[in-house]
Amino acid sequence: VLRVNLDVPSWWRALYPNELRLTPDGRRLNQSASSLVWRHEAGGELVRLIELMAQGPFERHIIAYQLCIGPSAHGAWTSAVDYSVPAQAGFRRWLHMRYGSDEALKAAWRRSDVTRATAELAGYEQICSSRGRASSDGPDEHVKDTLRYYTWSTVDAALWFSGLVKRSSRGRLLTGFFVDRKELARWIWSERMIEQVLASADFDFVGVATGKRDRGNARHTCSRVENVVTRHGKLWFSASHG
Repeated sequence: VLRVNLDVPSWWRALYPNELRLTPDGRRLNQSASSLVWRHEAGGELVRLIELMAQGPFERHIIAYQLCIGPSAHGAWTSAVDYSVPAQAGFRRWLHMRYGSDEALKAAWRRSDVTRATAELAGYEQICSSRGRASSDGPDEHVKDTLRYYTWSTVDAALWFSGLVKRSSRGRLLTGFFVDRKELARWIWSERMIEQVLASADFDFVGVATGKRDRGNARHTCSRVENVVTRHGKLWFSASHG
């Protein structure tokens, strides 16, 4: 299994500052999961790597590609708050898919002044304050949609790169990725995201990476997801570190 890290190098961050994730306090970190420039350029390098490895003596030894991002030991994918230009543009595209009309969006958000073309991601203070409310008065749909989008954009990017592996190898190679335990919980919360992911034919395995402090808490989430994963005929891995 060949592990490929899709994070961008420092020269890319300097070249494309607007394609980086923008944190609430104004810091620019690695690539935004919503960046189409990142997908195009990293995807091109991924395809070239697959083609190069297929020409050498290693081809018969490679059965799968594990796609990684981030600093964790397993390159686990996880969604994050992002106020970059690509994230805002992606959010509006996602709203067009989620809501069939501006009227439907207005009704869901209970706002008469919003449209799918002008909607903004919920502010960080708005997100934080909503998390402290009682369950009977939980986050409004604006906040929920913002969090749903962050989860969806991460999943969509992972599946997009997985699809490249499948197409470039003409279906010969297996492909998949690890996510952390909290991300799996988001998938379950975000309208059965895990089932939508597993319905994709573009990847074959998913794993969860847990640290020493959250192994106990991870047991219930992992067992719940493992049942769903195996029911869809995918491979399931569980790994711990730290």
